[in-house]
Amino acid sequence: MTQKTALRSPADFVKQPSMVPYTYLLKPNTSAMIRLAFGSATAISTLMCIPDAIGILPTVPDIQTWIIRLIGSWLAAFILWFTGFLGMLCFARIAGGGITLNDKGLKFWRFGKTVLWSNIRAVTVESQPAFSFIFCLPSTARRLMLYEAKPKDRLDSIKALLAFKSNKRQEELKLVPHPIPSFQFSNSEFESLFVHVCEKTAHFVPNAIDAYLFTPREAKSLKLTNEHAALLGKILAVIIAISLVTFLGRKASLNYLSNRGNIYLNQGNYVRAKSDFLATTKIDPTYAMGWDQLARAEYRAGDVAEAENHWHRALFMKPDLLDAKVGLSSILISQGEFAQAKKLLTQCARLLPHNCNIYLNLAEVYSKLGENGEANKLLTVIRREASWNADILSRASLNYLESGERNAAAGVARRSLQISPENNTALSVIKLSENTK
Repeated sequence: MTQKTALRSPADFVKQPSMVPYTYLLKPNTSAMIRLAFGSATAISTLMCIPDAIGILPTVPDIQTWIIRLIGSWLAAFILWFTGFLGMLCFARIAGGGITLNDKGLKFWRFGKTVLWSNIRAVTVESQPAFSFIFCLPSTARRLMLYEAKPKDRLDSIKALLAFKSNKRQEELKLVPHPIPSFQFSNSEFESLFVHVCEKTAHFVPNAIDAYLFTPREAKSLKLTNEHAALLGKILAVIIAISLVTFLGRKASLNYLSNRGNIYLNQGNYVRAKSDFLATTKIDPTYAMGWDQLARAEYRAGDVAEAENHWHRALFMKPDLLDAKVGLSSILISQGEFAQAKKLLTQCARLLPHNCNIYLNLAEVYSKLGENGEANKLLTVIRREASWNADILSRASLNYLESGERNAAAGVARRSLQISPENNTALSVIKLSENTK
């Protein structure tokens, strides 16, 4: 706790309540913020890794690789969330300024209105074991609730006091809760704040920190307020649970089907690839990458009209999706529109340099236009930067074969088969190169 123009801590004011005036500033504790950021990062990164754990299953050869990749994804998510959330907490601490206490009342943040001690009609503290468990807090978090009396017709505080003196208008008052979570402070700071609030509002301090302090005339309003808050809490919990299950389940399905479809695509099994990619578009019709992958499988299977339609669908969902533009350039090439295809691919290459799919189509365009030197330069770059991608290597070998480079075509095709022995394009290139000889 940091003293602003104060003399003692809140606990000292309990011992000497006559010491006025005073002003005390209680700022969020740095260690408490770090603990909260650490615990929330642990929980969030674990949740976010669930879709990845399922999605990468088709791409990992064994359990050891799966564990290593999952740990890498978890660490990346943990670091990003921890640093980002801690930065947000620090900003909120600077902007909010903390809780200000004085002899008249308290302010919950820098620009808030002062809540008079006389207007606080009830004080409650509740343990939050579930929250503490989920966010891995070292001690059980608590929530201090201060219930401020306000008239329903929004009269000023003077009229509110008069209303409480009148039994006829007592029902027109309502209790407005002001929560103060303990995870912002150290245990001693939170307990000290609780003690001081109890002394100023109820004029005594309970033996246990988990307590409900109110008078009989506030019982009805307090009960209604708590029931309303409990109902909202249950509704919010259900919404969050449904949203998490829906989001995580959908993301896991999309990742799994996309990765498995890409494996089928690299193997030349276009029927199964189309089936998986079509399933992703049914799960999420706005998933632009799903439409792009579906169009890619359809194009390689020879269904050019459907591929063109789905590539346009992908660009409708995401206008800056370069993969879809590269796919459309393939159709332009097949239609003999080499100049238009070259213009489109050159624009894509400026936006995304060293993209092998762009270079493959651009190399094919150069080859069709008779610029074999430029085509070979791009194919050399592709062989170096995509030495691990069987699909791209097989397509590069096909470009070499079309430009008359049989030896280079066979060499690249063999490298592709080392990665994926069932790649049909690479097998066809080797057969064609041998027959040409």
